[in-house]
Amino acid sequence: MTGFERFREGEYYRFIIDKTVLMPDHEEYYLFKDHFNNKHLILKNLYADYHFFPGQFVQCRIDKINCSGKIFIEPQNPYYESGNRYLFPVKASSSLVNSFGDKENLLIVSDKMGNDISVSSDYEQLNPPKELICTIERIKRGRLYLNSYDYKYHKGLVQFSQYKFTITGILTLAGNTEYFVIMDPFGYKHIIRKKYYDHFNFHKEQEINGLVTETTGQYIEVENPVYRTGEVYEFQFAGFEEVNWYNKQKEYILTARDKFGITCPVTPLSHNFHDWLNLTTIYCRVERFRRGKLYLTQVDKYK
Repeated sequence: MTGFERFREGEYYRFIIDKTVLMPDHEEYYLFKDHFNNKHLILKNLYADYHFFPGQFVQCRIDKINCSGKIFIEPQNPYYESGNRYLFPVKASSSLVNSFGDKENLLIVSDKMGNDISVSSDYEQLNPPKELICTIERIKRGRLYLNSYDYKYHKGLVQFSQYKFTITGILTLAGNTEYFVIMDPFGYKHIIRKKYYDHFNFHKEQEINGLVTETTGQYIEVENPVYRTGEVYEFQFAGFEEVNWYNKQKEYILTARDKFGITCPVTPLSHNFHDWLNLTTIYCRVERFRRGKLYLTQVDKYK
């Protein structure tokens, strides 16, 4: 059973804080253990305001499982929950020019832990409000990513269905993290992380196809402009990586490079290392897309 089967991205599981440890990078980490007794490290200083202690049980979200089986966890915030709206005091105002060349007005708000967070808003710098209502789009590494625009998910969007969306602009969240703002056919707006799709060279007012993969949080996966799921293509062989699954077994997966230069994981036809030594190109079927990356299965080109 793999890490993908034991845990699901986006779901919460109970972990226990075993202890704190000092690592070779001279940083102190919390050592979390899951119910399979596997260990997970998170940087202590990112969660100083969570007041963790050894022996404490903590609900953690599975933030990501990468193609090598590594699991990234995010402890539940003691004050805030993703998807909810909260009132934040405004401390200052600023502005920036995003990568579309558009000016965004920013407000600097403060959370309950005293952290300053920049939020894109419609308010002019010379006339900021004293308080601002924001939606928490996500919580990552203890940081809140806030959106002051009241984007409402359209409940008519059906899970696993495709729709045409129009890119209407860019929204900048905490840490200068840019998101595409996309409008669905019903006039409702959604945001998707820009960096996952930078290699597609999208532009403002461009129409794109998107698949609704989740109805909770309305996650939308953008269709690749070159590749289609279920189709077989020739790829450049990129190498192989060791995978450490949570059943303690080690195995290797192939990697291939697509036409955009992105390295993609490949489930191989054979797990015999010697079969891979002379590969230069491989034929693969596209199984799925995830955040702009292809997930592939090697196939016999003669079949």
